[in-house]
Amino acid sequence: IISIYFGDDSEHVYSLIFRNITHPWMAAMNYMKYVYLGGFFLMLVCAAAVIYAMNRTYEQQTRLEEMRRDFTNAIAHELKTPLGVVRGFTENLKENTNEQKKDYYLDKIVEQTEEMDQMVRKMCDISKLDSEQLVLQKESVDLLEMFQEQEKKVQSLIAEMDLDVEYRLRGEFRLEGDRYYLGKALLNLFSNAAEYNQRNGIILITVDSAFCSIENTGDPIPEEKLAFAGNLF
Repeated sequence: IISIYFGDDSEHVYSLIFRNITHPWMAAMNYMKYVYLGGFFLMLVCAAAVIYAMNRTYEQQTRLEEMRRDFTNAIAHELKTPLGVVRGFTENLKENTNEQKKDYYLDKIVEQTEEMDQMVRKMCDISKLDSEQLVLQKESVDLLEMFQEQEKKVQSLIAEMDLDVEYRLRGEFRLEGDRYYLGKALLNLFSNAAEYNQRNGIILITVDSAFCSIENTGDPIPEEKLAFAGNLF
């Protein structure tokens, strides 16, 4: 309030009064509204980032758990093949007293035990998948040669089922990959083709320049199991 006196006599006093009423907090709110609005959006962004990080961590843990479960199943399946071979040769060794056959069976048993020992050592490498430390050794691999190598490892199963292994060659099929892990994959295919075949059946391996396949004369897989497998992948 500002008072200005214009005059003064014994009877009258004249004055002009100016009043100025201000609200500083209103001005501050008007000035800071953009700061508050920016802070609100920043809070939303931070909240979204936290939710995204938590969701990603949960998904990684879920995938890791699935990998561990699949890894356990794969190891159990891979160990099943050499154990079956060792059992088959042991039974043949027990029934056969031929010295020449005895040495052959013993050599095969030793070979399969070495295979299992190598498999256990490779499990340590596969465990590095969790930490992304596994380094695959890529090289040019001939699939026909690898199929023939794996056939020798399941020879006892093939002989037990009286199976014939036929190769249909239409060209050379080569690919770049880790020889060991490709060999394990083909060994699983070969052992399944022998184990789930009919007696006196056939295992047909087709090798082309563009693809390769392995087939057997076993019973077809039921449709419901195929549908279940499709849902898994």
